[in-house]
Amino acid sequence: MNEKAIHKSKWTLETCRLEALKYSYRTAFQKNSPAYKAAYKYGWLDDICGHMVKPKPYNHTWTFEACEKEAKKYTLKKDFQNNSNTAYQAAWKNKWLAEISSHMDGSKKPHKYWSKEKCAIEALKYNHRIDFHKNSSAAYSKAHKSGWLDQICGHMTVLGSEKLRYVYSFTFSDGSIYFGLTTNYSRRYNEHKQDPFSKVYKYIQVLNEEPVFKLLTPNLVATEIAQELEKKLIKEHIEKGYNVLNADKGGGTGGSIVKWTFELCKAEALKYKTRGAFQKSLAYSSAHKNG
Repeated sequence: MNEKAIHKSKWTLETCRLEALKYSYRTAFQKNSPAYKAAYKYGWLDDICGHMVKPKPYNHTWTFEACEKEAKKYTLKKDFQNNSNTAYQAAWKNKWLAEISSHMDGSKKPHKYWSKEKCAIEALKYNHRIDFHKNSSAAYSKAHKSGWLDQICGHMTVLGSEKLRYVYSFTFSDGSIYFGLTTNYSRRYNEHKQDPFSKVYKYIQVLNEEPVFKLLTPNLVATEIAQELEKKLIKEHIEKGYNVLNADKGGGTGGSIVKWTFELCKAEALKYKTRGAFQKSLAYSSAHKNG
């Protein structure tokens, strides 16, 4: 590139040098300023980036304490992300970001802000503890440390896992009954009443009535125990002459374990008009988790 062409450009050596001084890392400079491209083209980078800090190696262990210490250097989240991306990503991945960046973007809370009452009000925004923790980690942490969680999360639904299940039933006025296993009884209840392929849904259409839903295990139990209980209940009720709506002998768990891909989440989301309604679906948690 000849000298005449360089002088025609907005980005001279001097303007690039001044622009580079705004950044602490080359990655942030490259991402946010067209001056980087000009400096790279003309071979000025080493000259104008001498003040910049070399990023920590990717194998650096970002503990909560290390991320918190790094975050305190910044008053804006975008500066934290641009200038210390590895710490930012570690904090985001481990659900620490809200807590360690609460002082940023003008959202710093006064000392001792999270009283029991304010934590309780904040908790009312969520249906599950996992969402409370993800979206309001500062309030969650304060409640956890202070021993308030059980009191302020009493309205929340407990979610199971592949290792834990509830056993439930739907009973109709003619004595017909359906037994099932689930990790989330409120979600499963709604699915049975809305899914055209559900045995419960189909029988609702036959009798044109609402069945009685009952949790047969008020608390979560080990999946193996839940499976045996379901099979036992189905067998006993068949032997007593009940019209058991289950298509098999019970004990299966496949129906409650869905791999929510992007496509499945998108298809599920199309069923809802508001995020609040969508939030009741397990697809919401997967979509939120995966960004």
